[in-house]
Amino acid sequence: IPPHAKLVFQLATATRYKNTPTLLRAMKILLAEMPNVYLLRGGAPFFEDEETLLRELKIENRIVHAGRIPTDENLADYYAAADVFAFPSFYEGFGWPSLEAMACGTPSVVSK
Repeated sequence: IPPHAKLVFQLATATRYKNTPTLLRAMKILLAEMPNVYLLRGGAPFFEDEETLLRELKIENRIVHAGRIPTDENLADYYAAADVFAFPSFYEGFGWPSLEAMACGTPSVVSK
């Protein structure tokens, strides 16, 4: 990721309720307005259909997958490095990640 890029951070689990396809479509729209934006994903890998969507949208070169983030300290660093935390879940129990991001000074964009 280039030093002056804008960074959207997503933390994902291997579940469908995280609504990743919507985030990928939003990234395509965002890239039209902000060509220096990247999506940094922590956690679970993309599902096969999400990988296909990345290729269809032609945004695979703007996605960086960090994999599992080993410690809370590392996670705080990821939150703090991001310009925004994206949390478009269909539903959540409480939604700790958005609060963690805000505690690190990073605004959260969440779904209803």
